[in-house]
Amino acid sequence: MIEGRNYDIVKITFDLNGKPATDIYQLYINKETSLVDQFLFTVADFNVMETPYLMKLEHEEIDGILLPTQRKYKKSNWNAEVTEEPWILVTWSDIKFNNGLTKKDFKK
Repeated sequence: MIEGRNYDIVKITFDLNGKPATDIYQLYINKETSLVDQFLFTVADFNVMETPYLMKLEHEEIDGILLPTQRKYKKSNWNAEVTEEPWILVTWSDIKFNNGLTKKDFKK
């Protein structure tokens, strides 16, 4: 339970043919909406392994599909407790699909 919401938590790592795990993701899947509202992640390429970042997402419906269009992130710990540092904000806009995918591709 985080901020009044129930989550399933799934931790994902990658096995690259016996090499040590690279990036780690800990997803928080909202039990009510089935959306990933937030996740913890590391960035091995930038040596961010010990202290993960917490990414929070806001979704918007575009052409009938929910997409994460706003995100904010900052350093955290593996219990999703963030630091006092300011959030880094990112917004995606003017989203267009031009890859041959259709709405049917997103159906369960």
